[in-house]
Amino acid sequence: MDGKCWKALVATSLLAASAGCRTGSKTTSGMPAPPAAGGGNAVSRMFKPKPAGPVPQFQPVDAAVADAGKKKGPLKAETVAALANAQVGAAFDFQEEGTVNPNLDRLADDARQKFQKALELDPKNRDALQGLARLYTRIGDRDRAISTLQTLQSHYPNDHKVAYELALTHARFEDWTNGIAACRNALAGDPENRRYHKTLGILTARTGNFEEGFTTLASVMPEAEARMTMAKVLADSDRADLAEQQVKLALKADPNFAPAHQWLAERKAPAGDVQPVEFRVPEVK
Repeated sequence: MDGKCWKALVATSLLAASAGCRTGSKTTSGMPAPPAAGGGNAVSRMFKPKPAGPVPQFQPVDAAVADAGKKKGPLKAETVAALANAQVGAAFDFQEEGTVNPNLDRLADDARQKFQKALELDPKNRDALQGLARLYTRIGDRDRAISTLQTLQSHYPNDHKVAYELALTHARFEDWTNGIAACRNALAGDPENRRYHKTLGILTARTGNFEEGFTTLASVMPEAEARMTMAKVLADSDRADLAEQQVKLALKADPNFAPAHQWLAERKAPAGDVQPVEFRVPEVK
């Protein structure tokens, strides 16, 4: 078959197919057949009117949250405690910037209620108990702060971090004796914790036992730093004379110790030689 015959055959086939499509689109009566379900080309299907349905209604945010809560279940204790902690932080951070927060009492009460709600969901929840105790501490409610931490400790008796939290809370209310006991309890759980040792040394010095306090501090830090820490404790205890002596002894132990130089410069005191009573540095065994 030559090229002309081949082209003629193809043309004839195309015409026949076209005619078949046109004749097949009519009924025997000559009227166009109704389109089959889902028929039509892509464009006609794309712009086909959507079936009628309910019109979407505006839903307030609170209603949406409520619906979501119904679907997902009640909030967990951890979530409620986290919300309360965030509220406490926002309330007191604003207060600490130097401007009295007029809503502090309301925000503190709201946070307290959230903590208590979390404890209804989980009475042993650590975040809720710790957060509630810290809230009580910040508003000056010593008895409730200590009681809440003791409840936390009853649930986690071997947790040295809980014992240390209790020690700090006692110290916040200047209860040095109970603070020392709680700090020793924390050290029983973590004997090498330098922070616990430092706190124990400070609390011991706060009771007036300066020698033992210094010895405890010097066991976990250089002599100059231990003496500088003692100086701060003595200054807070209205013993400025002994504080200055410790600063000068810190420089004797380390002439380049910057915090001691800064202390003396701020008070415009000379850094000459002194012969005070020195707390003994414990011997290394």
